[in-house]
Order: sequence, then C-alpha cells, then structure tokens
Amino acid sequence: ADAGKEDVPIENIVTYSIPEKMTVVLKIDEDGTAHYCMVSVFFSMDSTHPDYKKYGESVESNELIFRSIVGEVFQKYTITEARASQEEICDEILAQVQQKYQGSDFIFEVSFSDIVYQ
Repeated sequence: ADAGKEDVPIENIVTYSIPEKMTVVLKIDEDGTAHYCMVSVFFSMDSTHPDYKKYGESVESNELIFRSIVGEVFQKYTITEARASQEEICDEILAQVQQKYQGSDFIFEVSFSDIVYQ
C-alpha cells in the first residue's frame, strides 16, 4: 500500500491532518476489558499527482469519511493487536481511503502521531 512513498520528493508532499485527536474504540480483548486509543491521523498527498488537482483541494471536506474509516479499522483490533499492528492499520486505512477516490493513489500514506492506548 505504500509502494510509492519513497518516490515522492519532500517538496511535492502535502499533508492533511484530521484537526482534532480522535478517540477510537478498540475491539474488546480476551478478558472482556474495553479499551480505546487516542490518535492524531494525517494523510500524505503527492501534489504532482494528476488526481491531486481533482481531489486534493477538497480532501478537508471529506474529514467525516476519513474519521469513519479510521474508527472502523481500529475497531477490528484489540489493544494488544493494535499496538503490534500500527503499520498494518495505516495500510488498511490507506487502502479504504484510496477506494473512496476510485482507487487513486494521490494520497499515498497514512500516519499516526501522538498515539495513546488506554
């Protein structure tokens, strides 16, 4: 899912960050305890990609769709799985986001910062 990220020079990368930190519910773990994580999510876009002109300006207006995807993906993982699978979670979110844009890969990476599990 992140095959092209090394190819994008830094001056061509534009990021979009979901404005507030998200609190997402995780799958109940084996002992029945409910956990959640708080995470800041941002998306890296290639400003030279042909689809960037078409979609890049409006990425912000799709914030609710992005939030929904992030929440749905995290809900598949227990706290232990989520801690061990951050890259996998990013890849899965990226794949679903790209699907929303007819499979376009102008958004080429999903990243987390300030991730806290509780």
